[in-house]
Formats: sequence, C-alpha cells, structure tokens
Amino acid sequence: MTNFDEILAEAQPVFDKEAWAEKKMAERRAVYELADSTTDVIRQDGGKFREYLDIQAKFDRYSVTNALLIQAQMPEATRLKSFDGWKETGASIRKNAKGISILEPGEEYWRENGAVGTS
Repeated sequence: MTNFDEILAEAQPVFDKEAWAEKKMAERRAVYELADSTTDVIRQDGGKFREYLDIQAKFDRYSVTNALLIQAQMPEATRLKSFDGWKETGASIRKNAKGISILEPGEEYWRENGAVGTS
C-alpha cells in the first residue's frame, strides 16, 4: 500500500453521531433515574433528608437535582470541579479517581409561551 489516505482511513474509526447521541441520552436517563430514586429515599428517611439539606446548604448555587445527585454519588464532597478545573488549581488527581455525574445547564432558548428555558 503506497496510498497513505487508504492507510489512515483504515486506522481511524468513523464517528457515529447517532450512536453517540443514543449513548448521551442513556447517560441522561440514568442520571435522572438516580435523582428520582434518591428522592424516594430521602422522602422515607428523616436522616437522609437531613443529609440532603446539609448538601444543599454546602452547594447552595446548585439545583435541587444536582444536590440529589451529589448526595447519591458522593455525599462527603465539599467542592466540585471538572478535571481541567482541578488541574488549573494545581491539585493532583489520584489515578483511578472516580468522578460524579451532575447536570450542567445548557444554552438558553425561548419557549413557545415566551418564557426562557435552559437546555
């Protein structure tokens, strides 16, 4: 093979946009299911509700759903940052450290009723 384009085409996987979109939708569904199940737990257990209130107080700028996700995945957390955010602060990240999933607000858009929504 002397044609480098053929070699490179064979070496690089083709990006499947539909598969990526389905994967992201599955991740989003899993995150919402985790928030729902955590809500059920805190409704039935006063101690867990108190834990939720403590987390919401620590992360007062986060949404209710994100506070529930923090409680479900890492209730001992005191700060949240992205991988790059931690690197910028000079913090070293342990090998095999586990991150948590929260919902980040997307771009704002106008709804049909004239209200502003966030995706």
